[in-house]
Amino acid sequence: MLKLQELTIGYPSRKLIAPTTLEVGEGELCVLLGTNGVGKSTLLRTVAGLRKPLSGVVCYREEDVHRMHVSDRASLLAVVLPQGAEGGGLSVTEIMRLARLNEREDERASERVHRALAQMEITHLAQRKMDMLSDGERQKVMVARALAQDTPLMIWDEP
Repeated sequence: MLKLQELTIGYPSRKLIAPTTLEVGEGELCVLLGTNGVGKSTLLRTVAGLRKPLSGVVCYREEDVHRMHVSDRASLLAVVLPQGAEGGGLSVTEIMRLARLNEREDERASERVHRALAQMEITHLAQRKMDMLSDGERQKVMVARALAQDTPLMIWDEP
């Protein structure tokens, strides 16, 4: 499902992870462990297509993640980062619906949003503004948003 081929990540002035090859199959769970500053978050952002690799390729089912259109990538993978979204004045429900941009607003999309909020036990937050939530509540919303995307691949940084 997910394949890293000779992937090198980091910054032009500093490589964090030298060429790495890895395959993660469907239904498998892959966990990264390491001390602070070794490149775990940078690797996850690179795998998610949010950072370009220094070299190598990240493939999802043989397709280069970095060459995919953003809406195609969003239908394949969901990302939860450690810093929850600020919200920009949007409500929880509006933030949740952003996860389904590639799908027209219909009953199925609304059902996914409501189901994810219920799974995270935060339906009571649905109409609240993101800016008015605690950090923990915002993070729960971002996890629910990833669940609502209903993607085959999920990437969580410091879950």
